[in-house]
Amino acid sequence: MVSKSLKEYENLLSEHGFFRPHQSFLVNLNHVKKIDKTDGGYIVMKNKKEIPVSLRQMKNLISLLEQF
Repeated sequence: MVSKSLKEYENLLSEHGFFRPHQSFLVNLNHVKKIDKTDGGYIVMKNKKEIPVSLRQMKNLISLLEQF
């Protein structure tokens, strides 16, 4: 249980390599294995978990990973 919203954590952690690809997820970009653009798009993490990416955030994610 946490006392802050995900938005507050997003603001705190965005400068430390975290990204919010979907309303329910905050991911560490250092642990992204690949991006799959099929089925609306999702991130495959190094631990093989699949995280959905909203259509609105896909371009932002790709540009961030190119800089990373």
